[in-house]
Amino acid sequence: MPNGIERLHGKGKLSLKNEASGIAVGGMVMVSKSFLLIIMSFVINLFASPAALFAEELYVRPSAGEYGNESGISFFDAFDGWSGIVWGSGVGKVGPGDTVYVCGDFSNEYVNIAESGEPDNRIIIRGDYMGNIATIDAQARTKAMRLDGADYVTIMNLKLTGAAYEGLGSVAPCKNLIVDNVTCYKNKGTGISVSGNGLILRNLTVYSNLSSGIRITYADSAYVFKCNVFNNGTEGNNDDGLFVGNASEAFIIEECIVSEQKGQSSYDVSCSVDRNGKASGTFRNCKAFDGPTYGYHSALTLKGRIVYEGCVASNHYINYQAGLYEGSEAIFSNCTGTKSRDSGWAIQGQGERYVSIDNCFENSDNAYWVLKIGDDNGLSLNDKDNHWYGGTTSFAKINGANKTWAEWKSISSGNIIVTRSFYDPKYSDNVVTPPTNLRKTD
Repeated sequence: MPNGIERLHGKGKLSLKNEASGIAVGGMVMVSKSFLLIIMSFVINLFASPAALFAEELYVRPSAGEYGNESGISFFDAFDGWSGIVWGSGVGKVGPGDTVYVCGDFSNEYVNIAESGEPDNRIIIRGDYMGNIATIDAQARTKAMRLDGADYVTIMNLKLTGAAYEGLGSVAPCKNLIVDNVTCYKNKGTGISVSGNGLILRNLTVYSNLSSGIRITYADSAYVFKCNVFNNGTEGNNDDGLFVGNASEAFIIEECIVSEQKGQSSYDVSCSVDRNGKASGTFRNCKAFDGPTYGYHSALTLKGRIVYEGCVASNHYINYQAGLYEGSEAIFSNCTGTKSRDSGWAIQGQGERYVSIDNCFENSDNAYWVLKIGDDNGLSLNDKDNHWYGGTTSFAKINGANKTWAEWKSISSGNIIVTRSFYDPKYSDNVVTPPTNLRKTD
């Protein structure tokens, strides 16, 4: 029966039946259990998370415009530039639970996000209003977007360019930061530089920045997924394509492509840490192409551990390099290397350390060596189920001495173990070509 329909009950008494709120019995309304639960839930949420009840969609447009009352509550009453935004909790302020739509292209402006969201009420900054991706051109300001220790913030669907330093940079560690579908390009420093805990970077395009592409430091946990990083750095500088280090732990870099890094001492994909820190994490199904020095580089101390799974490296001086110290480990499995100019795998460092190369493949017929070991003292190496090809000088170089394939297998005792590995000329024509469809130059 429809709500609000009068009906007779009992001895001619009129009552009102409301199926959503109660059942009329003899002129009295008995409130249903489900309705009570709804009321209780509302009251609990009101006190537990008031931000969710007052979450707003707010709008910001380029400065020096005329946007109604400029309260931010609609596209036509948008904030007048980023300096017009009021941060904090309450109506008309950007705080936990709010979404800010970045509308249009901004010139000579930069964003400073100093407010934090909450675990269930993130602040969302998105640049896809009406399907158009907004651009913030800092025009030599320090950063296009700055995060001043902002926690529980999501930044998505934006282009950041023109900064004197970082396109996107955190000046203090951020907790649970998400950066999704953001393009950082043509900044005079690093494209993206962040630190903090619970970082998620995904679907990023980072290119033509004059320093590194992406730098993640001092992160307790970080996840980087499907990022395309190319053509970053400056000739002669020590810039990284993708850097994770300085005491970063529990990170995963997955399905990223890093290529065309500039400079003479640059790395395409780098996991590096100073002697007082520790790095631990995984590169999974990543691709590194056409770099001047290393495809994958690690310098681990204090029992750090780095894992490479299903990675590809092509056309570097050294495709895979592991610099290990003080009980650190490097694990390579199902990895492929081609066209190295010096050596396919290089193992360096000192002290007790462990390296496993399992089910990997190297075709570098112009390289001097397939394997190069700087110091085997304290090194435990497992060369298992690998298919090697290359080495114009010899198969391996250990402590400065050349070793043929036969000599390499003959020393398979003690801490160096070769199991079911082969020197396979049949792989001489196997060349990995870099994908070109993901590269952008706009």
